[in-house]
Amino acid sequence: MRMVKLVFIRHGECDDQAFLRGHVNSNLTALGQTQMQAQVDKLQKLYAPDAVFSSDLKRCALFAQQWCHSNHTSLQVDSGWREINFGLFDGLSFKQLEQQYPKKLQQFLDSPYSDCIPEQECFADFKNRILKQINGLLEGVNKDSEDQTTLWIFTHSGVMHAFAQEVLGMSLDKMFNLKVEYAGAMLFDAYLSETNNELPYFQLTHLHTPSY
Repeated sequence: MRMVKLVFIRHGECDDQAFLRGHVNSNLTALGQTQMQAQVDKLQKLYAPDAVFSSDLKRCALFAQQWCHSNHTSLQVDSGWREINFGLFDGLSFKQLEQQYPKKLQQFLDSPYSDCIPEQECFADFKNRILKQINGLLEGVNKDSEDQTTLWIFTHSGVMHAFAQEVLGMSLDKMFNLKVEYAGAMLFDAYLSETNNELPYFQLTHLHTPSY
């Protein structure tokens, strides 16, 4: 079986006060940049990438573009790696939510996995989007090669949690027991069959926190 290492890297600290940061296009703070640099410096020594992929949102894409340019590594930016869309709550601070949507906010706090936010992307659709992205990556890997392929994905905590939930068979209410800090990384090994008749087998192998 061919093995592909998938290295998911969350963006660093952002410059807004969003309670739920989904499709809102936040920038990184100076600390966020430092967090990202510390993480990729460590990861590059252990798992240098053959190719890099990124969410198109600025908190991921700008750093990914800068790093790939400096390291002469190919980059594909794709909106499919975005965080879940939190609908009317997306990008608002907790105080703003209390003022504008107090009843809906309380409903969300009481049942955060019930897809209760107006105009939000439902979790099932979000997870299917992420699984489609991952399958697309793996379909592009040469299964006849004996070399290990390492792929980096600059993305968001929701993306990482959704994939971990699928791989580990976790219930939704346990999904966030896996803590992914700013610039945290989650590593999976994907084992590919030499034919297309079998689905990939995934293992969660490491959680990396940034050191800065």
